[in-house]
Amino acid sequence: MHQPRTLTRILILLALVVGPLARTPMASAVELSAPQASPLLEGPPRLQLNEEQTIDLQFPEPVPVQSLYRALAESFDLQVIFDPKLKNFELPLELRSVTFRQAMEAIELAAGHFSIPADDRTFLVAADTPQNRRNYEPLVIRTFALEHVKPRDMVTILRSILDVKKVAVDSDLNQMVIRDSDRKMKIVENLVATYDRAPSELAIDVTLLRIDAATRRRLGRGQETRGRVSPEVIASLRQEAGVHVIVDTLLNVFDGGRATLSISELLPAAEGDEESRIVKLAIQIVGTVKGRSGEVSLGLSLDGRLLNGDNTSDISREQTSEISLSNRQTYLLTGLMVASPDAGLSSSAKSSQGNQAEASELALVLTPRIIRNSTLPQHQAQAVWAGSESRLVARARANAKNEEEVKARIRARIKELERAPKADEPSKEDGR
Repeated sequence: MHQPRTLTRILILLALVVGPLARTPMASAVELSAPQASPLLEGPPRLQLNEEQTIDLQFPEPVPVQSLYRALAESFDLQVIFDPKLKNFELPLELRSVTFRQAMEAIELAAGHFSIPADDRTFLVAADTPQNRRNYEPLVIRTFALEHVKPRDMVTILRSILDVKKVAVDSDLNQMVIRDSDRKMKIVENLVATYDRAPSELAIDVTLLRIDAATRRRLGRGQETRGRVSPEVIASLRQEAGVHVIVDTLLNVFDGGRATLSISELLPAAEGDEESRIVKLAIQIVGTVKGRSGEVSLGLSLDGRLLNGDNTSDISREQTSEISLSNRQTYLLTGLMVASPDAGLSSSAKSSQGNQAEASELALVLTPRIIRNSTLPQHQAQAVWAGSESRLVARARANAKNEEEVKARIRARIKELERAPKADEPSKEDGR
């Protein structure tokens, strides 16, 4: 008798449960099941105040130091709270036309205190001790994705300068994670921006020329020569009929990096020889940019081998040298001789005068061009005030307007002192 009523209740319950699910799109069900990203954490609180507002604090007689903080807070419509253990000793203070930051720094320096924002309208003052710093100073965690410098090298710099301890390195992603105080993190940002720069880069024009015997005789060349030459000299040399370009290429070298060029060339037989020879030359260049001067240092290493046509005779020559050039200056090295087997690649040590006269000559031309100079920009090369050993503070360099204002005040004060009579000099009235 109760079965129809029970069945009706079951059908109603199924309709209530299945109905909404049937009307919900599948995509919405998938979106609801997807994990939601956690919201980003807020940064440390900052005081909201007018940075350009200035006030005068005139307390020539000593007053309780907490009263000074209260007077300063009231002037900027702020509130102040104190550490329970803060001693309320008396202190005189006379400041004129100072901003909130300047007044706070003056009082904190004189009293040995430090302050941190509690919220956007309240700041806390405590004695500047390591324990209080640990208790009150907020910490910041930041990830630095480095582009050029290696994370471990950057960590070494930070630990040497700032004693940064809480740091993790991810070499695979070339980044580092630092946990430290907000004041120290500002200096870390400055150092990272200074050191994480692209290295200097050089483009070196490398040309290898073969000068035949007839042209050598006509030009009167016979000994190895090297030195700086003008581009016009190289252009004139390349126009000679007996000068053949073996290699004309461009090598890119990063600062302190090495570039290698391997050359293998079949040379025609010299007069008196029955067969041609093969010259193999390996050139290694280490390029370095010397600071702002635009000077380039090239470490040149040559390894040459002279082979017979059947690769049976192997006469070698190795040479290293350091070359200092200006940007876009051309360097010419001549005298790599190819003559009879006993002459090899030496222009003077093994070759007789007759062999030299009948041999082809190899000449190497180098022209470095600075593509990028990674020296410090002028504004980063300047010193940055970072407080004292116990009061580490990052402060940006004053802008030009403020600097001129300060200089004007100093000049005005000097003029006042020059006009004022000295203590040991009589006044005009006394002179009468």
